[in-house]
Amino acid sequence: MINILISANISKINKNSHIEDSIKSFIRTCLAKNARLVFGGHPTITPLISKTLRELPFEFNRQVTLYQSRYFDMDFISENSEFINLKLIDVIEDVKDEKNASLTEMRKRMINDSDFDAAIFIGKTKGIKDEYRMLKKRHPRSSVFFNELNYSTLC
Repeated sequence: MINILISANISKINKNSHIEDSIKSFIRTCLAKNARLVFGGHPTITPLISKTLRELPFEFNRQVTLYQSRYFDMDFISENSEFINLKLIDVIEDVKDEKNASLTEMRKRMINDSDFDAAIFIGKTKGIKDEYRMLKKRHPRSSVFFNELNYSTLC
């Protein structure tokens, strides 16, 4: 089984673009080819992946893993409960910046728990840049794909 990381934040992408349709098509194609998809929870991408999974046979849900930091327990979106493979990562407490420390821990776990063959990066946020750097350090041979919005930002 091929392991693919999806690192995406579409909150700052023009809503008139076809990026959501592209992501949904990518997910459908990967799952049909028996790939395993892994992503970190975000209010812009989790609902999109959840909606896509609802449109597919239930068994495809087993191929998708959602990592979510417990730092956001109070803000969990309802779609989180739809994932069979939900990995909840504990809060890093007693540090100056619990939010960033907790997100970094979630990203480390997400990237270290799997041997990624490929990754797709969509968006230009700091978190996506962090995940790109972590992935290339831990999985230097993995294939990496970008959308046109972030290639120059990440490379």
